[in-house]
Amino acid sequence: MVNFLPTFLFFIEAYHTFAHSLILFGVRTIPLKDLNNVGLYFLIDALSVLASYLFHGRFTYIVLFQQIQHYYYVLTWNKSYWSKRVAYWSSLDWHINGGKSRAMEWIGTFYDVSTHVLMMYALSEYIGTIDYLIAFLLFMAGSKAVLFNSKFAWSSPSNPPNWVKKRATETDVY
Repeated sequence: MVNFLPTFLFFIEAYHTFAHSLILFGVRTIPLKDLNNVGLYFLIDALSVLASYLFHGRFTYIVLFQQIQHYYYVLTWNKSYWSKRVAYWSSLDWHINGGKSRAMEWIGTFYDVSTHVLMMYALSEYIGTIDYLIAFLLFMAGSKAVLFNSKFAWSSPSNPPNWVKKRATETDVY
């Protein structure tokens, strides 16, 4: 029997883990112009962790800190110094225009990835083999539809298409 809720939550946590890891390790990212328009993503990210936590009830303090971090970004996206730093560091512009390495952004993103991994770990107790397969198929479809879709601006910093590279014009002013 398929356990729909934990399977869906597991898929969402896996997707966030993967997407954040692509940015964290500089594999794929998007121009700052596009990233500036997705501040609401932090709300979706926070709500996925909250939903997973409400389902399994583990890692309270880790979840609490992640929630505070994400609601801060939701409320201050494109406004606060820290939000602008995170956005620039996460963007294709940082890679193309020689942005400075920043430990705080790396640590914060790594913490977020770790939180999603812990949510996956806690949810794994509630799903079986068929559930993993369904979550994997959803994960592959979601990754192909968004992160690896050539019609979107997500691209490799080492070889972005010209139309994407033209969008990466910001320099590190934060």
